[in-house]
Amino acid sequence: SMFLSSTGLKTIPLLIVHKDLTFSNTFKGCANLENLTIQGVIGKNGFDVQDSTKLTKESLLSVLDALEDKTTDTSGTVWKVTLGATNTAKLSADELKIASDKGWSVE
Repeated sequence: SMFLSSTGLKTIPLLIVHKDLTFSNTFKGCANLENLTIQGVIGKNGFDVQDSTKLTKESLLSVLDALEDKTTDTSGTVWKVTLGATNTAKLSADELKIASDKGWSVE
């Protein structure tokens, strides 16, 4: 819940993540967040920026680029990242394919 309800937050210049981090309500209520740069690997379910409908395309691509490759995972886990309909609409089919090529679904 690091940034939970941070309504004045517009930019996170660099968020360094690790594949073992768990995201729970991290960006919930961050309605004015526009810029987000991810460094590292998102390796767990729960990454959700659907409340941040002002995110730039570059920010959304930063999220997709950080997703861990789960294509060899045999656990049966359904890997999903939540961008939300408004954010998903900002991305082309090829850009959304970045996630599916890594074994993730985009919601």
